[in-house]
Amino acid sequence: MQKLLCRAVMVAALVGGLSRTASAQTSPALNPGDIALVGWIDNGTPDAHAFVALVDIPATTAIYFTDNGWTGTQYRGASATDGDGNENLMKWQALNDISAGRVICTTDTSVDFIWTTSGSIPGTTSGSFLPLSLSTSGDQIYAFQGPESNPLFSPSVHLYVLDDTGAFEAATNSNQGDVPPGLSTAAHTAVTFAQSSAGQNFMGFNTGTLTNGTKTQWLEAIDNAANWTFGASGTMACGTTITVDDECTPPTVLVDPIGQTACPGDTIILTVSASGSAPLSYQWRKDTNDLGGETSDTLTIASYSGGDAGSYDCVVTNDCGNDTSAAAVLSSGAAPNVTGDPVGKTVGDGGGVMLSVTATGDEPLGYQWRKDGSDIGGETSATLNLPTVQSGDAGAYDCVVTNNCGTDTSAAATITVVSQTTIDPGCVALIGWVDNGSPNDIFTMVALGDLPTGTVLLFTDNGWTGTQYRSPDAGDGDGNESLLKWSAHANVPKGTIISSTDTSADYTWTSSGLIVDTTSGSFGPVALSQSGDQIYIIQGPASNPLLNVSNHIFVLDDTGAFEPATNSNEGDVSPGLSVAGDTAVTFTRNVSGENFMGFNTGVLSSGTKTDWLDAINNEANWTFGASGTLPSGTITVTGTECEGVTCVPCDANCDGSVNGFDIDPFVGLLSGSGSPCAPCAGDVNNDGSVNGFDIDPFVAALSGNPC
Repeated sequence: MQKLLCRAVMVAALVGGLSRTASAQTSPALNPGDIALVGWIDNGTPDAHAFVALVDIPATTAIYFTDNGWTGTQYRGASATDGDGNENLMKWQALNDISAGRVICTTDTSVDFIWTTSGSIPGTTSGSFLPLSLSTSGDQIYAFQGPESNPLFSPSVHLYVLDDTGAFEAATNSNQGDVPPGLSTAAHTAVTFAQSSAGQNFMGFNTGTLTNGTKTQWLEAIDNAANWTFGASGTMACGTTITVDDECTPPTVLVDPIGQTACPGDTIILTVSASGSAPLSYQWRKDTNDLGGETSDTLTIASYSGGDAGSYDCVVTNDCGNDTSAAAVLSSGAAPNVTGDPVGKTVGDGGGVMLSVTATGDEPLGYQWRKDGSDIGGETSATLNLPTVQSGDAGAYDCVVTNNCGTDTSAAATITVVSQTTIDPGCVALIGWVDNGSPNDIFTMVALGDLPTGTVLLFTDNGWTGTQYRSPDAGDGDGNESLLKWSAHANVPKGTIISSTDTSADYTWTSSGLIVDTTSGSFGPVALSQSGDQIYIIQGPASNPLLNVSNHIFVLDDTGAFEPATNSNEGDVSPGLSVAGDTAVTFTRNVSGENFMGFNTGVLSSGTKTDWLDAINNEANWTFGASGTLPSGTITVTGTECEGVTCVPCDANCDGSVNGFDIDPFVGLLSGSGSPCAPCAGDVNNDGSVNGFDIDPFVAALSGNPC
């Protein structure tokens, strides 16, 4: 007897020690549905219930069971002075690991777990653990986890609730109970059956319903009343075991393969990423047809060819389903192909030139311009803009076009640099003006003489102060206003009308790029003021052309007067030009709403340079208003006033030879009734004037002696 008592004491001490050890540790956390209630007896002594572990439960795990009802915010009646919430609370704790599938009843004893059904609840001033006392008029059992101190006050995880009233509602009495946070009828973690009638004191789940199943499948089966036995009495499945399979999650493609444009010989790698229960298997497809042997999450095409183009996807499969990635389209890339070569140009020293190339091929296309086979830094667009060409810029220019699939090089365009051709005053005239243009103001000029290849003209709305253009200095190359350049790459015939918006292979407008040798200032479209302005046509050297004007050709003003410029609306007559010579023209037109003026080219059917200048300087031949159509096309210019005829003093009629046809023109010049066709015409002795001292040399020239 003493030996038996001793063993009993030792066992009690061991169990007590395990309980104390377990309670001193933090309980491992479970998730909703990790256990389920599978049995209920509400007329027992005491009442009893059963639960099944649907996952492996680690040692030291603690689970609480209560028949308190959930109010929607807490358990009914729980307070700091009522630790069991006016009903009952009992605790189950694993002393060893509990395998998934084990059914445990409140009446069971085991070395693997312990039920606490007596003693004060820690952290409360009243309340003690007690077996549940289930009402035969309707009740509920909640399983939850919480802190060791006041677990009923602060449940941390709700695991499961079984109700026998057929409905959940906020608890206002001991027969009611709501669904607590984390549980739901949809997830089969909040289960209710209508079994609270007289004589229905037992309900038990038939664990043989499934031979085996996942946690989800078992929860669904337990939530089906057809799988339960209900009645006055019965036997719960205490100590039995069900088979719980690992949960299977169907595949979900997380990262789709990415389509691309590929070039011949490229290595193509397509990848797919998916989640789901292992093992996952993969099958790549092209145009929905399986690719033999391609069963990993990566598809590699070692050397792409045109036949590999198509739509690729991957089917990911496991034991419980499949998912198919989005399709990745592989298409064959096109290497660059130059379809438009740059065209060679002849340009005057200081003139501007633009070269362009066109090409087909997959975007993005890259461009690199070269001069004589060497890269030009920064020139990486389809257009090469050389705003100020000098002798060192002459050479052969080509463009290398590149994309991911290769390169192609344009034919070379030769830029030839020649000396600028000097134009006489009035050989170019302005015949149109729009000062509210969009996006830029516009003007129109006409060539009153042939403009040879290499001609460079500059247009500015700076005003002439009497000695220079207003404000230009070494640090302001455009003189605070605008400077536009026109460069002829071919002979432009006299009579040609050109607008500042026109484009042609025969000439270039330079409206961007820095002006050479200035610390600031750049070419830009002329911006005309509606309060009064002027446009000057000039020529100058490549370096600082506005600062070092070499030739003034024409000026058109809309203020009605010329005056030394002190503001942007004023401008004087610059050297070499004159009102009398019809090369300095002004009209009183700077009135509100009059943004247009245009010369009527139909006033003459044809005429010499002088005739046209006279007509252009006549306000009656112009149209003024808010808008209008600028002159275009050509006019007929006769004579050779701008053609650069070799000046032979004896050649009084400027026909290139000295003969009897020169007699009458010479007499006219002597008498003052004729006009020289060239500066030296009639000045036979070349003394700067035509007078009687020229008679004897002229007669000698007619006789065959050289002038």
